[in-house]
Amino acid sequence: MKKCNDLLPEWVIDSAVNGDVNAIHKVVDHYSSYIATLSSRPISSSLGIRSGYIIEELRRNLETKLINKLSTFRI
Repeated sequence: MKKCNDLLPEWVIDSAVNGDVNAIHKVVDHYSSYIATLSSRPISSSLGIRSGYIIEELRRNLETKLINKLSTFRI
């Protein structure tokens, strides 16, 4: 996961807010590991081994909400 101080440059945020597709992709990529963490659910195998899996629908919904909120973000 990225460190808290690993911030997006202001120009990327500004471009994303103004609808630049490449900037929007950078924002989504920046938050992808956090979104994956929020979308993960633990499972246990029959041997008792715990692991996690990502619920793809939930991951896509979170990405969509992030993209939609970019248009209302005020700088």
